[in-house]
Amino acid sequence: MPKKAILEIVNYDNSAISVEIPNFEKKPYLDVQLAPGQVLLPSTKENPIKLEVPIIFTPRVTKKYTEIIKFDFNGLYTMDVNVTGEGIPM
Repeated sequence: MPKKAILEIVNYDNSAISVEIPNFEKKPYLDVQLAPGQVLLPSTKENPIKLEVPIIFTPRVTKKYTEIIKFDFNGLYTMDVNVTGEGIPM
């Protein structure tokens, strides 16, 4: 049974930023649904513009899973997001 989590990204800078996951390849147990060339416009704390990135975990076997997803911002800055989960018997 798939489990879906939403990663929210907000840009508080003065200019738009690009957000990509250049080295991530979909796996049988993990998918990150971020369109290539995604751009996030600036926003304020009073009126945030959120980029919602679905992360879908579908365990195939009974074991613990761990994965690091590298997000790239403007081709200049990367941030690692650790994803962990566990497959359990039905």
